[in-house]
Amino acid sequence: MPIPFLSGWKTKIKQKIRKLSLNSVLYEINKINVAELSQEQAIEVLPRLEKLLRIIHHWWKYWPPEEIAEYKKMMVVVLIAALDTSLEVNAKSGQWQMCLALLTEMERVLQTHTESIEAFTLTRWKRYYPLAKLGKVTEAQDVLTECLQIYQAVGDPRGQARTLFALSELSYENHQLSQSIALTRQALPLLENIQEPRYAIHFHGNLRFYLTKAGEKEEAAKHTLAQLAYHLVIQSWPEVKGDLLNLTELVRRIYQTMPSYEIPGLQDLFSQPAFLDLQRLLQKTGGLAKLQSVIDEEVKSIMGR
Repeated sequence: MPIPFLSGWKTKIKQKIRKLSLNSVLYEINKINVAELSQEQAIEVLPRLEKLLRIIHHWWKYWPPEEIAEYKKMMVVVLIAALDTSLEVNAKSGQWQMCLALLTEMERVLQTHTESIEAFTLTRWKRYYPLAKLGKVTEAQDVLTECLQIYQAVGDPRGQARTLFALSELSYENHQLSQSIALTRQALPLLENIQEPRYAIHFHGNLRFYLTKAGEKEEAAKHTLAQLAYHLVIQSWPEVKGDLLNLTELVRRIYQTMPSYEIPGLQDLFSQPAFLDLQRLLQKTGGLAKLQSVIDEEVKSIMGR
């Protein structure tokens, strides 16, 4: 006959072991800083991650149902963390087919064990890059179009902007320059609801690049000016120098066919939806006149005018 207090003691010990196991594996996963890994280092890390995933899969398969139910929330967190880190490491290693397999499992876990449409859609969104790398551009575009519809339905401006950005890059890779320009322009008004300068800088930078390629130098200059303004506001000085060089090069090329061309002022940009976020930022900081003066002086000094 089991001794009650001894049985309870064993249960507590088992619970502590389960929690310790889960926390220990999560700690091992979080120790892997993918951003700092070279491609060679990422390849070396893969066996370690595969071992951790085998351990987690073993838990799901062999732990008693009542224990899985008790620790389910933590088990899902650990499994998703392992899958997500494995995804990043495999991407850095160029293992695109494995990336798709990991994303498929992540989608299954999220569908089965969570109700987060945001997490599921982001996971689905991540499929586009491995698909594109494998040459399945049409399938990648279909994935992004599906995600865009979801983000539009739930009113997620960040998700919409991110997806339009990815679609524009795919279009460029597919030699559809006009489509890249149209998609990026569609994304820019969404930035006002995101309110992150570094996010906006990437969008204006891509559009500047596409417009320059298309020969639309005057429009490209406007987006270079926007990049410059953002970088000055956040005091990102190395990028300021690059923006000034890009702007002056564009202006010199415009002068070849339009000698009377004048660089637009920041105030001139605000009539276009693409620059609403910049207008909001400058109204918030209250430094429009001072910023315009700085830009005028810097451009003048570089161009020697």
